[in-house]
Amino acid sequence: MRRTVFWRLGEAAAFFARRRSFERGALVLVATSGLSYVLGLLRDRALAGTFGASDALDAYQASFIVPDFLFNLFVAAALSAAFIPVFTELRTQKRETDAARLAGTILTLGAGLLFVVGVVALLFADPLTVLVAPGFSVEKHALLTRLTRLMLLSPLIFLASNLLGSMLVSTRRFLFYGLSAALYNLGIIGGALVLAPRLGILGVTVGTLLGAMLHLLVRVIDVRRAGLRLLPAIRLSPHARRVLVLMLPRILGLTGIQAQLWAFTAIASTLGEGSVTVVNIARNFQSFPVSLIGIAFATSLFPLLAESASLRARSTYTRQVLRGALATLVVTVPAALLLFFFRRSIVAFFLGTGAFGPDAVLRTAAVLGVYTLSIPSESLAHVLARGFYALQNTLLPTLMSLLGIGLAIAAAFFFARRFGPAGIAAGFALGEGLHVTALALLLWIWTRYRFA
Repeated sequence: MRRTVFWRLGEAAAFFARRRSFERGALVLVATSGLSYVLGLLRDRALAGTFGASDALDAYQASFIVPDFLFNLFVAAALSAAFIPVFTELRTQKRETDAARLAGTILTLGAGLLFVVGVVALLFADPLTVLVAPGFSVEKHALLTRLTRLMLLSPLIFLASNLLGSMLVSTRRFLFYGLSAALYNLGIIGGALVLAPRLGILGVTVGTLLGAMLHLLVRVIDVRRAGLRLLPAIRLSPHARRVLVLMLPRILGLTGIQAQLWAFTAIASTLGEGSVTVVNIARNFQSFPVSLIGIAFATSLFPLLAESASLRARSTYTRQVLRGALATLVVTVPAALLLFFFRRSIVAFFLGTGAFGPDAVLRTAAVLGVYTLSIPSESLAHVLARGFYALQNTLLPTLMSLLGIGLAIAAAFFFARRFGPAGIAAGFALGEGLHVTALALLLWIWTRYRFA
């Protein structure tokens, strides 16, 4: 009996080892994303149970807007779309030293730029936070300003962490890359449970920064284990210039995404106490299947697409895109339906405790019900966008993203006046529907042109 069990386990391991890189990578990322989001739900439960749908938690949620804007504007554009294809191409050509210098140049330039804009944001935090949440009271705004100034440390940490993460993704090392998000959530949970009783919402912010350090540390460990090198320098080689050129459309696109987050926060800030928290928590639940499936599948597929594109293997590239898109839809549609039908029970189970009472549960479940409409489209958009990035085209997906964002903001403003916080989720769903439809059509056209 024992021998049979071990024999079957061995067969299963051998089968897994024979699977294609996409399936292996996707499985690892799904598992680590699942762990991260379970911890994310526990994080939200700890925050909701301690603070409820309150002014303090509203200020904490809004304190991410300015730091995230700086990070996404000046750093994530290079790492999410421009760096990986060029870095992969260099490593495919066995130019390891050039790849290490490219990584070092991006780190040095990014750190210098973030330091300068971070100091400016620190000095002008007060008027910036007024723009973030114009509906906050004077006391609530003062708290938001204080928390935002502390959170301005996070972009520098995530710059280093995400650069190392992009190197790991390029080499298809996904385990430690995925575990970093779980450790980040552990830091926030520790802040809510250990530090908040003594420091209030400030303790949660400190825990968030500690979680960011853990996020970086685990990736440092795996980069060293993989023998990947990073040579700090400022060398504007042709490869670095190509990354910078590819960054420009992504900077515009990510500015649009941050503008959408700001617009949703600003709209929610006018809808009464707890509205910012309700919208953010509902979005966290909605993003669980998106990250677990859509982003995990897209991240696993990206290095394969980049390699196929660099080798000009059109049939392989097309087959990979179709397989990734189909797999995404097959899993996300049932996931969206399950989340819709069980939304109230899920919210009550994870968050219905302490200061987060029945009314807050009902409000969050109502917003989540509308948000579920966008799960398949947003997930598929991540896959299709990677198809463009692998072909070193960041302009077309950026334009389509901005088109969807414009519709989402306009629709959210209109619907929120009629339906409250749920109207924000409705606007987002409309925008994502337009976004993914336009992406699919243009990727089909661009692929035919690019491989002609």
